[in-house]
Amino acid sequence: MLITRPQPAADLFAATLPDTIVPVIAPLTRIEGAGLPALPDNIDAVIFTSQNGVRFAPEGQGLRAYCVGDRTAAAAQARGYAAQSAAGSVDDLIAMIGADHAQTLVHLRGAHSTGNVAGTLRNMGHDLRDEVVYRAVAHPLPDAVVTALARGEIGYVMLFSPRAATLFADEIRPDWPLERLCAIAISPAAADPLRGRGFGEIRLADAPNAAAMRAALGPAFASALERGEPLP
Repeated sequence: MLITRPQPAADLFAATLPDTIVPVIAPLTRIEGAGLPALPDNIDAVIFTSQNGVRFAPEGQGLRAYCVGDRTAAAAQARGYAAQSAAGSVDDLIAMIGADHAQTLVHLRGAHSTGNVAGTLRNMGHDLRDEVVYRAVAHPLPDAVVTALARGEIGYVMLFSPRAATLFADEIRPDWPLERLCAIAISPAAADPLRGRGFGEIRLADAPNAAAMRAALGPAFASALERGEPLP
């Protein structure tokens, strides 16, 4: 199984997999800080749509933080924020914030982000500022992984973002037996760059988080067993 998410998240995900799965870790992006922003004194809260946003944010000092999921909220809490989790998707996060009165907010995010958080919340009457605190720099697949894919030695590829899916699609070589490869995507947007490329299967996680990505392996592995194929 190929895990393409950046470090340290790739190692953390691999550590949660059962022993029957042999992980091959090859991040398609490398996370780099974009500079620490100075938060204005008059803001009501910050918004985090990823753990990396928390990682490169200033210390919270008790400031309220709206977070997309539980892990992001836990990371924000550890950095000194009063974190509140939407426990779901970006849409759930927007709904949670929208249920509160109009506020002055700062979205601490990556250079490549999904969902129009800023535009949607501004339309709801919130005063919102975007601050890019990190960048996901593209990183090509190692030669050994390219060779393994060409030989059909990797049965599954885990894609945790639309950008990772786009980068993986751009890496595809004509000699890769994609009909033997199952792609597991974290969202419909992450699946879109893969469609029409000849993958044996494209499976979607039920929710945009690591637990749902693991759960999506169940049907994929059951399907492989029914076909009499070896597990990776």
